Amino acid sequence: MWVKVAGRLLLQEARRGELTVIFLAIALSVLAVYSLAGFSGRIQAALESRSSGFLAADRVLESAHPIDPALYEDLLTPSAGTRGVQSARLLQFQTMVYAGEQYALVNVKAIEGPYPLRGELTVRQNGSDSPEDWKGPPPAGQVWLEERLLGALKIAAGDWIEIGNTKLQVGGVLIAQPDTSFSIFRAGPTVMMNQVDVDATGVVLPGSRLTYRVLFAGSTEARAVLESELPKRLAPNQEWFGIKDGDSPLAAALVRAEKFLLLASLLGVVLAATAIAVASRRYAERHFDPVAVFKTLGVPRATLRHIFVFQLAVLTLAGVIVGLGLGFLIQEGALWAMRDAVPSDLPPPGLRPLGLAVLTGCICSMLFSLTPLMRLLAVPPLRVIRRDAGMGGNWHWLALSLTGLSLFLLTALFSGDWILSISLFASSVVIAMTLLALSYVFMALGRRLSTDHGSALGLALAGLYRRASQNGIPIVSFAVALMLLLTIVILREEMIQEWRNQLPEGAPNHFLVNVAPEELAAVEALLAESSVERSDLFPMVRGRLSAINGEPVTDKVSKDEAQESARGRQGVGRELNLTWRESLPPANRLVEGKWWAPGDDHPGVSVEQRIAQRLKIKLGDQLTFLIGGETLTAPVTSVREVDWNTLQPNFYMIFAPGALSQYPASYIGAFHLEPEQKSLINRLLAAHPTVSVLEIDTIIRQIQAVIDQVSLALQYIMLLVVGASVLVLLAQTQASFEDRRQEMVVLRTLGAGRAFIHRSITQEFVAMGVLAGLLAGLATDLTLFLVQTYLLKMSWSPHPGLALLAAVSGALVVGAAGRWACRSLLSRSAQQQIRELV
Repeated sequence: MWVKVAGRLLLQEARRGELTVIFLAIALSVLAVYSLAGFSGRIQAALESRSSGFLAADRVLESAHPIDPALYEDLLTPSAGTRGVQSARLLQFQTMVYAGEQYALVNVKAIEGPYPLRGELTVRQNGSDSPEDWKGPPPAGQVWLEERLLGALKIAAGDWIEIGNTKLQVGGVLIAQPDTSFSIFRAGPTVMMNQVDVDATGVVLPGSRLTYRVLFAGSTEARAVLESELPKRLAPNQEWFGIKDGDSPLAAALVRAEKFLLLASLLGVVLAATAIAVASRRYAERHFDPVAVFKTLGVPRATLRHIFVFQLAVLTLAGVIVGLGLGFLIQEGALWAMRDAVPSDLPPPGLRPLGLAVLTGCICSMLFSLTPLMRLLAVPPLRVIRRDAGMGGNWHWLALSLTGLSLFLLTALFSGDWILSISLFASSVVIAMTLLALSYVFMALGRRLSTDHGSALGLALAGLYRRASQNGIPIVSFAVALMLLLTIVILREEMIQEWRNQLPEGAPNHFLVNVAPEELAAVEALLAESSVERSDLFPMVRGRLSAINGEPVTDKVSKDEAQESARGRQGVGRELNLTWRESLPPANRLVEGKWWAPGDDHPGVSVEQRIAQRLKIKLGDQLTFLIGGETLTAPVTSVREVDWNTLQPNFYMIFAPGALSQYPASYIGAFHLEPEQKSLINRLLAAHPTVSVLEIDTIIRQIQAVIDQVSLALQYIMLLVVGASVLVLLAQTQASFEDRRQEMVVLRTLGAGRAFIHRSITQEFVAMGVLAGLLAGLATDLTLFLVQTYLLKMSWSPHPGLALLAAVSGALVVGAAGRWACRSLLSRSAQQQIRELV
């Protein structure tokens, strides 16, 4: 029996539009989670897959000493749950190659296994006019060279070169390789060879500077065991990393994009959930009188509970189905629109976004509607006689508690990060309470400033103040919605701008390495003759930090052992590139101490901020370096913040001029070449064969492609946040319908004209928008400071005109939304409104 009644009531409410906002909010929350989780997950997978081409793998195990296969072989068996994970081995070293009288310093890659695991290796084989993609090492006895090396050695494909004690045939030309190094210190053109030929060369000797790598690639699920177990087995001289680790521009872009996608997605879900809470409260309040009548007629409370729970369940089911359908369509539509920028073989959405979406819809529907439903079922029959019956109690605090719990659960489920969830929740509570207090102050101030009580504006401000207890939450909701929207818009623009500033037009795309002091003037003259834009040429001396304040440091670099060391103070774990300079380099900023004055020749040293924090180095500490068998001790005179994302030479340690003058040095620098200027490299290498040129223009193009993809993803996320914000505005506006209907009836009875009432309502919403905008402007700068400084590790700068912009935006958006939402009230005659009120 009750099912039939519930169905009729549901159809009646659906025709009247009472349940529209709840249905839309549930659908939007499901749509947001499913599309955002699925879209961001697939885009992140695509970005990581494409970006992993910079490593030729998903993860890399690296060491300066041979890596025993027993370290990881048992983790790659089917029983370990890593089916589908591939591996390859790589040995890198620098050596000289000879072709007759010609020679060059090269970077050798000796390969074993299906290299590359990610990215593309393109080779033009001997006898072939067209390049082809290749998987694996060159055939034994052959090498592949970069094309510019052919010109430097004056040879052609098919000729022979000498590496150490053996001769190898040039079997092909390297057209493209995936893992070109970001490091300007691993310079030189590449020679690729089969690892079986390494022993015959005789160049790998005790004390040789070697890099051993094991590359791994596979799906995230297949790598799970490897990711969790292998790092526990590493020795201090072994490193485990992926594309998002390190200081490269690409790593920073990916990490920031991932955090932004997560943050924006969370905000969209929270806004949709807020709309459900507001709409559910209004729906419950509208049914206080019908429930009281039902109870007066003897309808049991259990039957009423069944009726409203049935309606809520149907709404939830419908919202989840529609949200999933629209979320899938939007996700696929967005990927179709980005088809030229993302790989065609994207992974499917997976079950996690689906489960999260359904769970979010249920949480939003049940927990946000629970308090209004409980309050509705608790309405006494006495309300038929007394309209204020059932309006007391602690429902307000219960609703706030359940709302807070729901928001926290949603944040934790979606992010999977409890620390981030607690931080966001705590900061949101503080901001919301502050905004609520300010809203009451501003409403009271606005009421006192209005002296014309007979004007539409005076009536609007009086109504705003009179409904302060009801308007406080809507104003804060408007403010939070505007704050979040402004935060996302500004954050997106500043992130993209910062990325593009790292790679501006004319940014260095080539690096000079191993320039001897006697060649410095000639190299500078050649670059100047060709009108090439270049950075300064920095002198470089290699040295090892051996002691701090006389206390020897260890070479430990693993994360676990970096916490404490039984053998001494923690050190860097490798040789450093040391330089000297009179002035502070670009992209460096002093945070402590002073830079030396011109002409100072004392052995002072400036230390990069992060390494100073990690090694607990302070101003005045005495640092001892081992350089070529000699020791040098220098006091720390300053600490610098370095922007490592710029493609410029940067250093951990910079000495005062003259401090390193007694040590042999080579020079490095960066310069920009247009494609038509590439012939300059051959001229430079022909004139200075010991100089190395590292070409990173391909890397820059790949980074720019990745950043363009991220920018498109951020635009899509922003649109969903805008949709959620608009829904909150509509829900909050409709929540005040009953009070406004009563006020309009009274005003019409007292003789107020329709135009006067229209102006008053419009001006009241505009005033609410201005107030919400001012609050949002104040809160946005604080939110941007916290997010950019502590979450995204970006530089922050204040936005002086933001409060004014937010106030104008709030007036336009809230005024227009409020007027549109109240259009049904404004279009009805006084007789119709009195009849509906009675």
